[in-house]
Amino acid sequence: MLEVDDETERRILERAKMTESELEAIMKERGNEPAKRNYYNVAIEERINMYEKEAKKVTDEEVILQDLPALMVKVDGKWESENLEKALKGIKE
Repeated sequence: MLEVDDETERRILERAKMTESELEAIMKERGNEPAKRNYYNVAIEERINMYEKEAKKVTDEEVILQDLPALMVKVDGKWESENLEKALKGIKE
């Protein structure tokens, strides 16, 4: 899971129009639902943006290889994939 770094947290606070100390005070008190909801909405949007950026970095090849089945066989004490090269040839063609 992606972690929220300091820069992202700063953007969230900036977009929510509050300081860190204001956020802490709001979260500690009961009520303040509109301010809390605003912060959560902004935080969720920023998290979605983070995932979108990471998803754009994933290539089709990476996704295909993750889902590629392979039969593992022990040969001379070492594990080898029996059908992986054949499956990879089918993908490349």
